[in-house]
Order: sequence, then C-alpha cells, then structure tokens
Amino acid sequence: MKDTEGEGRSSGYSSARLQAIHAELASRYRAPQPAVDIMLFGHGSYNPAGNLIKMPQNFQFYTPEDMALSATTAVAMASYQSHGVPITLQPYVEYLPNYQFGRIDQHDRLALAMQASLSASGRRKLRVCGQDEQFPNDSFMCGQDSQGCESGAHTCSGLLGRFNGLTVAVIACRYDEVAYPGTATVPGRLLYHGEAEGYGPQHDGSAHAEELLGWCRAHQAHSLYYDQGEFATFFHKLTPATQALYLTVPSIYEWTLIRSLFLQSNHMTDAAGAVAHLATVRAQNPSDLRTLLRSADLRAALTPELYEAMAEAEFTLHPQEMYTASILAELWEVEDDGMRDYLEGRPNIRTWLVLRYAYSLSGGFTYSDDLFAYLRQSFALGDREILEILLSSEAPKNTLSLDQYYVGLMWYHLLGNDDAHLRATYQEAAEKEPKVREAVIADPDIYAKLVELGEIGAIPPGEESGYSPSDSDC
Repeated sequence: MKDTEGEGRSSGYSSARLQAIHAELASRYRAPQPAVDIMLFGHGSYNPAGNLIKMPQNFQFYTPEDMALSATTAVAMASYQSHGVPITLQPYVEYLPNYQFGRIDQHDRLALAMQASLSASGRRKLRVCGQDEQFPNDSFMCGQDSQGCESGAHTCSGLLGRFNGLTVAVIACRYDEVAYPGTATVPGRLLYHGEAEGYGPQHDGSAHAEELLGWCRAHQAHSLYYDQGEFATFFHKLTPATQALYLTVPSIYEWTLIRSLFLQSNHMTDAAGAVAHLATVRAQNPSDLRTLLRSADLRAALTPELYEAMAEAEFTLHPQEMYTASILAELWEVEDDGMRDYLEGRPNIRTWLVLRYAYSLSGGFTYSDDLFAYLRQSFALGDREILEILLSSEAPKNTLSLDQYYVGLMWYHLLGNDDAHLRATYQEAAEKEPKVREAVIADPDIYAKLVELGEIGAIPPGEESGYSPSDSDC
C-alpha cells in the first residue's frame, strides 16, 4: 500500500494510481455496447418457486444471475455508461426467473447518487422504482397476462410489456429471496468478484476514501467532526458527483450523519440542539435515525451527563413530544442494560421515566383515577420522589381532580414528616369545596396525623359533617 499525497501514512491509492485505474477501465472495453434507451434502477429479487419467463434480447442486466450488486458499483457502472465508457453487460439468457423490483424511496442516497453521477442524457433515461409511474413499486419483469408472454413477444402488464421494443439496462440485485432473506435490499458492499470477467469497474476510488476514513478514525478520531479535519478536507474537495457516489458507502454516509449531528449540537454539548436535530433527521428519513442509533461514534458521545441534559430538554422544551415522539426514548431503547440501570438513578432521567410511565398508565393523562392510583401506590411504597414529580408537573397535576391533588399533597408532606406544610395544606384544603376536605380526612393516614397534630378531634370521619378548623377544641 502506497503513501498518499506524501502524508507519510498508508491510506489507499495515490492520485496517480486512481487516474491509472480510470484510464485502464476506459481502455478495457474495446467494443462499445449498444446505447440503451432506458435504465431501470431498483431492488431486485425473485421467488425460486415461480416459473421461468422467456426473455426478449432487448433487456440486459448489469449483475450476474443469483448475485447482489453493491450500491457503489451500481452507481459507478451506470455513471460510466452514461458518460460513454462502455460497460460489459451480462450475456443474454433465454429463460430467467420472473424478477420482482422494490422501491427506492425519495430519500435513498442511491437514487440521489444516480441523479448526481449520470450525464444529462443518462438522467433522462433513468427510471427509479417507486419514483416513476412506468416503474412502480413491486413491478414484475413479466405480468404473465398476455398471449405473447410464452413466446417472448410480451405485451403484458410487466416491465417486458411496458418497455417492449426498447433497449433496457437493468441495474438491480438478482438474488433468490429465499436464499438471501431481506427482499428489496441492496448490500452496501460488493458481494461478487467479477472484475476479471469484465462485469464493470470496481475501483472507483471509494476504497481509498473508506480506508482514509478508517485511518482517521484510528488516529485522529476527534478531527472527523471538524471542518479542518483531514477526512472532511478530503471529502469537501471532491466533486458533487463523486461525493454522491461515495455516500453510497455505508461508513462514509454514517460519517456525514454523525458529523452533521455534532456540528448542530456544538459537538454534543448542546443537548437541546441534539434533540432537535435528531427529531429533524427522523422526520426527513427514519432510516437515517436508525443508522445513527447503531453508530458506535454516537454511543461513545452519549455520556450520563448528556442523557441528563437531553431529558431536561425534552420535558421543558418539548413536553408533548416527550410522550408521543420522544427522541430520548429512541436512544433509550438501544442503550445497554448496564447504562440504563445506572441512568435510572439520575434526577432528570428519573423524572422523564416517571412522567412517561404516568402518561401511559393514565391513557395520555385522561384518566384521573388511574393516575391517583399511581400516587396511592407510590405513597404506600414510601416513594416521595414520585409524588413530587407528579404533583409538580403541569400535565399530571391538571389531570387530577382537586380533592385527589390535595390528598396527594398531604401524602407528600406525610412522607417528608413536614408537619408545618401538612397543617398549612390541610387548612388550605378546608377552605375549598366541602368534598375536598372530606376526601382529605377520609384517608386514614392523613386523618390520624391531623388528630395527632390537634387539627381535628378524634371523631370518625363519617360524623364530621359541617366541621371546620375553628371548631377544634384540641
């Protein structure tokens, strides 16, 4: 492995070597292939239990049978062909499985890379599955619904009938969906070794970029997230088309996601910024959030202190989202058990957990009796902290009836042995509606304490009709 640009480190191909690779690729294919009219790009697979179909000679494939095409290679091959570099397509085979093609959604970086890398004429020829009315999701190669299907003269509802008479290049995997579970997925790495047989360019420079990223992660990890970092400097000097191509490499794409998060959150010191950015990522493309949640770089940045700050950001800045669309809940779900156990003792995390549990228990803070039962249970267990969280937070506080709230408040003071506040709270409750005072003294623990403090006489609660604090003779 040669040093790159005189940096004194091993990080892939030199610029001269990359140029030589491209020159060799351009000269390898001596006879140009016929120009294609349409390029179909999608996730391809087939059911091995299905019938074989007779293929016309105008449909050609980039990928060998029963193999998967890597994302980067798919884009590179289509780009090369659209710019006039002849690409050897697969030999014609008369009978093939009836391939089914799955959608590539609008946020998929593969589709974006295709649009960025292809020539203008190539873009006009490109049909992306799920984004083009001629190439809808779950399209079959053959619709098997025309008389000509058996002879290969297709006028069916499938792709063969839809593009009858046109020269079509198919850019897709061609794997057995039983042998390779996960229909309609394109692996991020090449799964076949076909360069020697002329299947197309595999040396597109992405290997150099990926190796440089690995070197920086090992030796300059923190610099990955700064504008002046070596990999960032390298990446931003690339042309937009090459950047789009390299973003089909999973590790490089993950780097861009993590870097964007770090920049938007001031390198993970702004918890509110991190929460807001992750929420935006989820709204734009949920798969990107899943990629971030799996990232070792993100996991390393999630310290207990950051978790605490993110919890506070959610229940102060995003109270409704905390219950229905919590970013912290997404992080919590993939956190390891040891970290979760440790975090449960942190004050803000404890508040966040209690409020979310109360929300689910009370039907979204609509059933006051269920919430009051949670208060009663917490009092019986002596958990004053839960009472404090529920009685001081607006949503649960507004859910409880007035008498339930005052009973809960009295329980809180009982557990804290706070006689002064217990007296004051009782006197305040007694000035409310009669049912509030009656509910307070109907609780045996509260009643016993009020008798002990001399706030009321030792009269059974059921006989205290019309009683007021001034009536006490104790």
